[in-house]
Amino acid sequence: FFTIESRSASGKTNFYPPTYFFTKFLKDTTFPLSPRNLRASSDISGITITWENPPDENFSYIRMMRHEDRFKGNPFSGKLIYEGREEKFLDKNVISGKKYFYVLFAKDVLGNFSG
Repeated sequence: FFTIESRSASGKTNFYPPTYFFTKFLKDTTFPLSPRNLRASSDISGITITWENPPDENFSYIRMMRHEDRFKGNPFSGKLIYEGREEKFLDKNVISGKKYFYVLFAKDVLGNFSG
């Protein structure tokens, strides 16, 4: 709580009753670190993507998006093919000789995605 006391130019003092207030927590807008050491390899079973999850204390999971035309840096654009905490994913739904673009985003427990 707090109280307010004011004094006018003429010297008169005013006191205001104690007041209680609560502060709200500021929303965390800090992006988590991005996944590191991304690697992709292909064989007859599909395309295997490996990475290292960020060391952020509030890391929640990885979201992997796949595109067939170009790289897009948006966690909601493209085909969602993986969400989880693992550091490896095998994409079996691919066509041999076709080019694919993969984008990985880290998400924290407050809903922020890496950039």
